Amino acid sequence: RLFLAWTGLAAVARRVGVAARQQLQDLGRQVLRAWSRRCSERKVYLAHLRQLYKVCVRGRARRWVRGWLAAAMRGRNDRTRIAECRLMRGVQHVEGMRALYLFRAWRWHVAGAARVARLTALVDAAANGATAAWVQ
Repeated sequence: RLFLAWTGLAAVARRVGVAARQQLQDLGRQVLRAWSRRCSERKVYLAHLRQLYKVCVRGRARRWVRGWLAAAMRGRNDRTRIAECRLMRGVQHVEGMRALYLFRAWRWHVAGAARVARLTALVDAAANGATAAWVQ
């Protein structure tokens, strides 16, 4: 539309006279109107594009933040799991040491009781007048 107005303007500029001048002014007004319409349409179009881009950027930022939060939560969960594993290993170690202590105490007790029983048998045998050759 703008190109047609300019070509019409150039064609009329070759003519002379009052009617030609009037036509020239009309065409000039048409050119100005077409240009201002183009500018206003472009302004509206660019505002629409800016709005779309703002929505797009806002969504992208939300996705990025969501990704960052997910990564942070994954890292936190991983660190928590690692700490729990370390704690469990410590607890297992303490429980193992306690079990070992109990086993050794039980073994010591059993060995002591066996020693007492052996000594009692020796004393009984000696009291009965038997020889202690069979006792080790």
